[in-house]
Amino acid sequence: MQSIFNYSIVLSLFFFGFSSTAQVSSSQLVGKWVFDYSASLSKMEPKAQFLYQSMDAARQRKLEQAYSGRQFVFTTDGSMTQQLLDGRTSAGSWRLSSDGLHLEFLDLQNRIQSFLIKERTPVTLVLEAEEKGIAKMLLSEWHLTKQ
Repeated sequence: MQSIFNYSIVLSLFFFGFSSTAQVSSSQLVGKWVFDYSASLSKMEPKAQFLYQSMDAARQRKLEQAYSGRQFVFTTDGSMTQQLLDGRTSAGSWRLSSDGLHLEFLDLQNRIQSFLIKERTPVTLVLEAEEKGIAKMLLSEWHLTKQ
């Protein structure tokens, strides 16, 4: 009985311990990823939900248009392209931390967006924005699906 208890503790630590962050390699990120607006919206923090719900419908639509269907293409040379549904694109680069837990996007103006990699499967990537200063993203947890 004691061994079953110990086994269940080890399994719990294994599964819950890895659910907070996911270590990845660069090769696992290369390819096209699409932003999942519905999943990201459903994981919005309570304060952000309050702000979102206080927006009028036009502003909520603008937020959806800015994120829904957004595509990220990560290449092996560290460059990336971001494309919105309306066809606008922006180029930049990406880099993965040496421990495989943090991802950074760098745009052509040298602005950096930093993320903690919360989860990665062969077809999903969940990123949590790492806040700097007082600014906080409304959608701080990004859910991406590999295409």
